[in-house]
Amino acid sequence: MVLAESYGAQVLDVGCGTGKWAVEVAEALPHVQVQVVGIDLVDPPIPTSPPNCQTSGLRVGSFEICDIVTGLPYPDETFDVVHVRDLISGVRAYEEMLAECVRVLKPQGYLLVVEIEWVVSCLTVEEAESHLPMCHNTLFLEALEERGLDAWAAQSLDAHVAAVNQIERESVRLDRRSVPLGGWAGDPYLEYAGRLSLDAFRHFGNAIRILMQDHGVFGSDDMHSAALEELDVDAGASRPVWVFDNVIARKKSA
Repeated sequence: MVLAESYGAQVLDVGCGTGKWAVEVAEALPHVQVQVVGIDLVDPPIPTSPPNCQTSGLRVGSFEICDIVTGLPYPDETFDVVHVRDLISGVRAYEEMLAECVRVLKPQGYLLVVEIEWVVSCLTVEEAESHLPMCHNTLFLEALEERGLDAWAAQSLDAHVAAVNQIERESVRLDRRSVPLGGWAGDPYLEYAGRLSLDAFRHFGNAIRILMQDHGVFGSDDMHSAALEELDVDAGASRPVWVFDNVIARKKSA
């Protein structure tokens, strides 16, 4: 709604990953001339992008290569909207990163932040911490903390955003959404989301293998396989979910 009513809005997607969010926003809003810039450590693996996905000097259809940790290469008050997603596991000074994002926002611009609570929750099991999927992810969070990362930042995401000096504290809004892990939900859309989540969890073990080994967990592959098996067998009873925290806030007026 914010972008749909903002003709010519300048949008920055921080940590754009595959570029999917940036491309979808640009494709959805050509009529209001929204200009989207996506930044990440590497180019996203997409062959083309809409003409309103700006390149800021790189080849047409590409995105900026940039490391948020070293600062954004844009002047103050450049963008109307800054979108941040899934950076908790990669940025040590999380609030400093948010402050840098707010720096490039125009006064009264919007900051959108989405983070996942990496611990698998179970809606119907009293002792969820005893279940392997949750144990597996808890060890992952401990490994992140060992590397100096704020692994639990998502649980207080609104507080982290509100702590940024230039944010209007009264504008901070938190929306928490539970996404099924597996196809147990009974609703076609939620079942589809659940299958995607379970597929992501399957790849998750490979992605964090070295991190877990550095943390001293040398049987992480076996543990991950057992967690997947438990999800396949017990998902309908325990109803496992991943929780996503979404925060929207505005920058103070000049």
